[in-house]
Amino acid sequence: MDFQHFVNGVKKENPRYLVEQFSQIEKFLEKEDPDRATVAVVMKVCCEKWRYRFSQFKEVYAAVKNGETGDTGYIPNEVQKQNLSLYQKAFDERCAAAGKEAAG
Repeated sequence: MDFQHFVNGVKKENPRYLVEQFSQIEKFLEKEDPDRATVAVVMKVCCEKWRYRFSQFKEVYAAVKNGETGDTGYIPNEVQKQNLSLYQKAFDERCAAAGKEAAG
């Protein structure tokens, strides 16, 4: 079931680059030559963590090989994190400007 879920995720995440994504994954697996159980775990983790790009697949594979499949062991590195106070400040400034325009 995870195999089909993974394939569908790759299709949805990379609609323009399906051949490239699947080719890279296939070449990588041929080179690494893992057992089926390892590939099954990698695909399961990919599905659980919504990781459907080749680069993400490689990261999950490396984590699985290192025994890092738990919630605390694998941390995606492509997620952008930033302080949201910048957006609050911009919102407040626009509200203040809109209030001045309406009053004046």
